[in-house]
Amino acid sequence: MTKTVLFAHDESTHASSALSWVFTYILKEHDKLVVSTVVPDAVEKEAAFSRIKTLIRVLAESHNLHKVDYVVRIVIGDKPQVGNLICDLAREIQPSMLVLGSAGKTHIQGFLIGSVSQHCVAHATCPVIVARLQESNIKTNPAEEATDDSL
Repeated sequence: MTKTVLFAHDESTHASSALSWVFTYILKEHDKLVVSTVVPDAVEKEAAFSRIKTLIRVLAESHNLHKVDYVVRIVIGDKPQVGNLICDLAREIQPSMLVLGSAGKTHIQGFLIGSVSQHCVAHATCPVIVARLQESNIKTNPAEEATDDSL
């Protein structure tokens, strides 16, 4: 049975490591992966698309997952609205699951300054996985070493 996975990427090292975790433990051949990020304006949209596309290509190669349907969705919006925008996208796509990387905030930090993952857990209409990796498992962004941005 194939599944659709929506991954919300904030272009942090935590998110890139969590995406690698998705490639290792969640994705199988013939699944669909939608990677989305939120940018503040249209000027950032093309550059973000290229970076995410390169990251996906590198991870697909390293995990030998070439028969997965990869989609990049860039959403324009303000930081305070990121959680809402991700939940809106999840309602539109209706994925099997939404996966986010944890930025490593404590519960108190999340409460005081807000947490996108906490918002999505509370408001998403699909199952949510928050991949909180130990610092020793956080990898540098594999796409930083890549030079070709084609999938």
